[in-house]
Amino acid sequence: MKIIDVRPKQSEDGRRKTLKRNFYVHPKSKYIGNKVRGGYGRDGSPFKDWFCFYRQTQKLFTMNRQGNYPRVFSYGYPLAKSASNAREWYGIKIPSTGWEKVQFIYHEPITFKKENPGDWIPKFYKFLLSELK
Repeated sequence: MKIIDVRPKQSEDGRRKTLKRNFYVHPKSKYIGNKVRGGYGRDGSPFKDWFCFYRQTQKLFTMNRQGNYPRVFSYGYPLAKSASNAREWYGIKIPSTGWEKVQFIYHEPITFKKENPGDWIPKFYKFLLSELK
């Protein structure tokens, strides 16, 4: 697992929580994988964690209908099953193997939210992913 610390590059004021975010990156694909915690149902039974993908574009990401969050492609567990579901459901070419796990360590982006109201999440993801190169 590759660990990238972006805290020195952030311009956050005051005390902030330190957060960690894991992405799964494929070097030859435009897709970024993300593991989502399953949570719990109404009866208290736990759901499995699942994986989803975001598609990068030159400017940002493929966005959802509201335009404020990256569009999620596929759901499934494990990562290879999620990629298989994406190929079947959307007809997009996502590889099942060769994913690298990358962990980003960053401060809570409160100042970043204020500077980018509305669609700050995809812009912040793009900022994090720009540190890969």
